Order: sequence, then C-alpha cells, then structure tokens
Amino acid sequence: MCSARVDLAHMFRAFSNGVDGVFIGGCHINDCHYITNGNYNALGMDKDQLKFKMEAVTRLIPYIKLVERERLRAPLKLRTSAEPEEAHDKFFESDELNRLFNETIVDKLAICQIMLLLQEKPLSTGEISEKLNLNPSETARHMSSSSRHGLVRNDERRKCFAPAQAQS
Repeated sequence: MCSARVDLAHMFRAFSNGVDGVFIGGCHINDCHYITNGNYNALGMDKDQLKFKMEAVTRLIPYIKLVERERLRAPLKLRTSAEPEEAHDKFFESDELNRLFNETIVDKLAICQIMLLLQEKPLSTGEISEKLNLNPSETARHMSSSSRHGLVRNDERRKCFAPAQAQS
C-alpha cells in the first residue's frame, strides 16, 4: 500500500494489539510505485516545523497509550473470537472510532502544540491560529479548555495567553 494512503485505522489496530509504535516507510523520490507521489508530502515541511510537530506528538504518546488501554481495548474485548473478523474491521471503520480519535488525539495534539508555542513566548489566539493553521474558533475552544484545566492563563493586559506557571 502507498504510505501516503495509510489509514489511521491501521495504526490504531497496531496499537490495540499492544505495539509501542508504527513505522511507515515510503518510496524514494521519483520512484513511486503507485503513481500518487505521496512521498512529496513529507518534503513540504521544513526541518523546524517537522521537529516541532514530532516533539508535540512525542509528548502525547503516554496519553495515546492510556486512551488505547482505557477506551479502545474495551470495545475490542467485547468482541469474542467467535465473531467474524468483519465485526473487528467494522469497528475500525466506524464513526465511533473517528469520534474517539478526534476527541482524544486530534484535540490533544493541538493543545500540545499550543503549549509548545506558549513556552517560547505569550501569544494571542490569532497568532496561535495562524502558526498552527487552525481556525480561530478551534483555537478559542482549545484555549478555553486549557484555561479551565489550569494549563494556560490569559494575560488580559497584553491580550495574550501564556503557560499557567509562567509569570509576567
């Protein structure tokens, strides 16, 4: 299969089976076996951007393992070995899994990235939105949630957010 078309369900299936990580390799540049040239997608990111995203994901790994153990294994344990493999596949292709992924991984990854940005310097919601390519309402939702959880504080005087432990 083309590395550009790897479905997240495949990765979740691996994590649900107890693996610690998933490696996805791709074709060499100009040697695409599927004529999708998906390997060019990785080239669109500069080294600093890639390093930033990898650091955010790395910080999220313990949480991903917890979610997998607490919320993903339970539905899988309910499926007995007598049930056909289609039931297993159906779960991994379901809206339920997509919802679980979005609420537990996508949102938390955005918050991890926001926290990394705020460690560099305080930023406004607009600046965060621009740097992370999020729409402002998504950013505002993440900032509100992060504030409720005591992760960030709003500096109303400077109209920006900073990590909660940072002092002005």
